[in-house]
Amino acid sequence: MMQRWIILPLIALLAFTAGRWSNAHPPPTEANAPTANATRPTKASSSTERGTSPASKPPNTRPPESQSNKPATFSSHPPFQPGGSKQWLQQQIKQNGWKDDPAVLFRMVQNYAAMDEEEISEVIETYQELIRNRQSASDAEQAEFPKEWLLKLGLFPALWRYSQLNPDAAMDLIEADPILRERDSYQVGMANLTAIDPDRALARTTGLEGNNLRQAMEPILGTLFASDPDRVIAILENYPDPVFDGERRKVAERLAAEHPQKAIGYAIANIRAGRNPDVLKTAVDTWREYYPDDAKRWIETYTGPGYETLK
Repeated sequence: MMQRWIILPLIALLAFTAGRWSNAHPPPTEANAPTANATRPTKASSSTERGTSPASKPPNTRPPESQSNKPATFSSHPPFQPGGSKQWLQQQIKQNGWKDDPAVLFRMVQNYAAMDEEEISEVIETYQELIRNRQSASDAEQAEFPKEWLLKLGLFPALWRYSQLNPDAAMDLIEADPILRERDSYQVGMANLTAIDPDRALARTTGLEGNNLRQAMEPILGTLFASDPDRVIAILENYPDPVFDGERRKVAERLAAEHPQKAIGYAIANIRAGRNPDVLKTAVDTWREYYPDDAKRWIETYTGPGYETLK
């Protein structure tokens, strides 16, 4: 399974690219969407772009032969003619090699961002075909199209672009493809549908189970929390499965930043319902971060459910 440390940075990177180069509907982020924690202190950050403008760049700073090594730049046109996606993919893999490198991923995303629905559909179909045929492919063919490249730098970011252009069709694709169903794809596909219509996204979770359900619900719950935290709390009541304990901790953390008593009450209610007591520790740790004196006084006197997690 593709690990969360891969998929979450991937989503963040794709969201940035889509907002910069595409007119498609970008997913909500903490930077551009109103949240219940809007007043939380955050670390200063900088988004200064790197690079030198043509006017200020010294002439002849590189010998001519080095120009071919310059990173690929964004193009407003798709990089292949209809039917040419496989040849283009061969060229990309040969040019970049298999590197778990954000710079390579970014160059691929730039290409995907220029594609319309028909073009990105062709790319996805090509990826799917190559992945399906790997078991019967020769060693040379498998080496030519490394599986991890096809997934991490190919199918997943292409799927994100497809979900921008047609989120319902992207979800249909995920549900029909066993490889996508097994590899953390619901989170990728659901994010853009949630940005457009959280209620429609919620309806599409019907029939999902286990980790696939949690992945699909994660962007929905995060989006809804910004406008209606109580609704998120009510929704989670319908999902007592431990796979949702992480989502309950997120709710407790976000509540505690501005409404610590409500967060504590929420955490205690979950413990009394037989759920993971770590939700209380999460709430208290966040409370202690922003209101240390109040939190300390409460901890010193508390002896109720879950108190042992605070020691």
